[in-house]
Amino acid sequence: MESSIDRLQDDWATEVVGRRLKIEDDISAEAVGSVFDTVENIREFIDGRNLIFELAHQADSFDYQVLWETSGDVTITDVSDNGADADRLFAQDEAQAAIQSLRNGSVSSRADLEEGIRSLVETSSVDCQFQYMVDGSHIDEYVQSQLDQSCCASYYFEKSDLISDIQDATFAELKAVFYCDEGKRLFIIRNLDQAVSGPEVGYFPPGRLGEPDLESFFQRDSYISDQHQRIRRECAIDHFDDQYLPPDYTKLDSSSQSEFAAQLRSLLRPYRLASGILGVSNVSRVTDDGWQVRINGRRVIESDLILNSEEEGLTLEESAVDDGLADADQETVETFTELFNWIYSSRTTDRISVFRNIATLYSTTVSGMITEIGDIGESVRSNFEFYIRDSIEEFVEVQQDVTEYVFNTHRELSDIRRGLANNLNRDLFRMVAYVAITWAGIISQLSSITAIQTALTASLIPVIVYIALGLRTAYSLSQQFQATEDGREQYYSMYENRIDENTFNGIKEGDGSEDMKRQFKIDLWIYYVLFTVMLGLCAYAIIDLTWLEGPLTGVIESIVN
Repeated sequence: MESSIDRLQDDWATEVVGRRLKIEDDISAEAVGSVFDTVENIREFIDGRNLIFELAHQADSFDYQVLWETSGDVTITDVSDNGADADRLFAQDEAQAAIQSLRNGSVSSRADLEEGIRSLVETSSVDCQFQYMVDGSHIDEYVQSQLDQSCCASYYFEKSDLISDIQDATFAELKAVFYCDEGKRLFIIRNLDQAVSGPEVGYFPPGRLGEPDLESFFQRDSYISDQHQRIRRECAIDHFDDQYLPPDYTKLDSSSQSEFAAQLRSLLRPYRLASGILGVSNVSRVTDDGWQVRINGRRVIESDLILNSEEEGLTLEESAVDDGLADADQETVETFTELFNWIYSSRTTDRISVFRNIATLYSTTVSGMITEIGDIGESVRSNFEFYIRDSIEEFVEVQQDVTEYVFNTHRELSDIRRGLANNLNRDLFRMVAYVAITWAGIISQLSSITAIQTALTASLIPVIVYIALGLRTAYSLSQQFQATEDGREQYYSMYENRIDENTFNGIKEGDGSEDMKRQFKIDLWIYYVLFTVMLGLCAYAIIDLTWLEGPLTGVIESIVN
């Protein structure tokens, strides 16, 4: 495909329009076949566009536009034709047949069209001009289909066209150019001399696509996606999904040294600086010409950031402050970005809090903060060490409190469960013993069956009352158990943000509360089932002895007799 584009650019008049290569030139009879071959070769890789021929008779006898479509079909448009006889127009038989084929629309294949155009042009009385366009967006799809890696590819014929897309772009337009949610961002630039790349974005000439440096670019680990999510949590940025990119998304490696790399760094410097400032601010609101940012720390920084277009490119300025941000050089931006990445590498909430406190003590403007960013960075890192020590002491105290609470709660839950089990054993023994002794005494002392039935019925009333009280006691124990569980969960929720997540989960999983809860529920279920059965037996016994005189009454009568 590249060799075909080379032939088009080397042999014919071409013009690059955006991401499109436009070819428009006169064609000789000898070159007709070459044009068809080149276009056909390009179509093997991409869909391409229609190949257009303009055939105009020098005496204005006819003018035809012929399209060789991507499908292979031929479409003929009669722009003008005075209907002159073919033998009056041309002496050659092939040319006469060609004009007749155009007039009656009988040209249906590449071979017919190629032969007809060649025959007409060879007469020297017909001018032929062809037009063709290679669209970079079609090449994008082909490149992505040929790569084993997930990426977003964009093909440019000229470096200047990519520079134009970046120059004076808004945040939203810049994100549209660079952002890829499928993987790395790859720009293939036809007139690029050497490859340059960063952690997320690579710029490669077509000839380097099969080289090891492209594979190395794809294999680099990415940290930008995780950083992007942390920034979303820590900062309130307007239109975050539509406009924001972290500073390192468009970064180039220090090893990328070329005129093109230097131009990119210069163009992207204000964007990287602005995105870093937004990424450490508490609140960032979109305004008509930039952003309004606020950083809350020991003091408050509140400023308007303005993006201005200058002859040398875009500049970032702060309202009411002269040239503070516009004068920030590449070294300052890299120093700020390095501190930015350190903040978002781990313990982000703690680090950004320390940064905001220190930065607002150093300056009351964003420009002043960037000017002093070297000293601020050193101060933030050293103060964070003290913060860590204090946090460790607090962590140990909190962990001791939580461990002690877990021990006491576990003991309390064990006591409740043990009380339930003891109640079950004691109450069952008491009821069975009471019924056995009472009924044996009644049956042995009374002789009248009627008197025995009445006495046995009366003896069951205290049993029913005892069962009801036992069920009430079990219910109270279950409520006490649940209250202890609720208190434990509230205690955990109070401390979960003050202890490392893994340590906190280890304490929760190791307190044994889930096993205790499961065992308590089993004991409670056994208690309810047994006492409900006892209550049912008592009710049946009363009904049998009082009204039914059923099997139980029969058994008692046989004992008395």
